[in-house]
Amino acid sequence: MPVIRAQELARSLAAGTLVELSATDPGVVHDVPAWCRVHGHDVISCKDQDDEYVIEFKIGAD
Repeated sequence: MPVIRAQELARSLAAGTLVELSATDPGVVHDVPAWCRVHGHDVISCKDQDDEYVIEFKIGAD
């Protein structure tokens, strides 16, 4: 679900917007960066904070 929600959000954001996504599913560490590569977004950071995974990425131009 995090990738689907990120995609829905990304559609409404301008290029260059920074997004911080947090989730408890460890799969986001691989899924969100892969989705970013496919859709032209740049991953800024991936962190494991407490019981959540936090990924920061910048919206690219589609």
